Amino acid sequence: MRTKLASDSLPGGIALIFSSRAKRLKITVDLMMEVTLTVPSRCPREKAAAFAAEHSTWIESRREKQRERLRQIEDQYKAHDKKSPFLGEWIAIEGASEPFYRTRAKDFFTAECAALAKRFDRVFRTISIRDQISRYGSCSAKGALSFSFRIMKAPLFAARYLAAHECAHLVHLNHSAAFWSCVESVCAEYRSADRWIRQNSAFLRFDPQ
Repeated sequence: MRTKLASDSLPGGIALIFSSRAKRLKITVDLMMEVTLTVPSRCPREKAAAFAAEHSTWIESRREKQRERLRQIEDQYKAHDKKSPFLGEWIAIEGASEPFYRTRAKDFFTAECAALAKRFDRVFRTISIRDQISRYGSCSAKGALSFSFRIMKAPLFAARYLAAHECAHLVHLNHSAAFWSCVESVCAEYRSADRWIRQNSAFLRFDPQ
């Protein structure tokens, strides 16, 4: 359940999520400086409010770091004279960028995953392009693959790694040693690619005005 938690130390309140999976209280601050507090399902609201108040200084420091990160990303776009990132390059995109990225992502992952599935001797059912918030790719137990169009803003090696990662789930639907061995067999630089994606989520999520 998602609701709003009022707090004198946090003007405007924060998003409060009650989760049956949560084992402890956790605060996150997203790219737009919005704060989310996830708590166990039976956590009293008073305890959640006290926890948020206790961490108000940390929250504001995280917000400031996000503001600085946004400024850095904006400077990158300005330095490339209104061009947009695409698989490691900066190119001119006419009109809205999302349709461009969605189309290119569909073409890219369809080709990449077809080749990878053949190497793994597996088949996938469908490929969908979305705008996932928590992760950039997924593979269902029935072989349905899904990717975020935003990964088209990443370097080519990172996009290829994501395709390899999800296609490896067609073989191992987990993150076991066997799974990572499968990924490495088709993507030797998977560690650096995974690190790039984790460290540049703000860049991928950023939409210039």
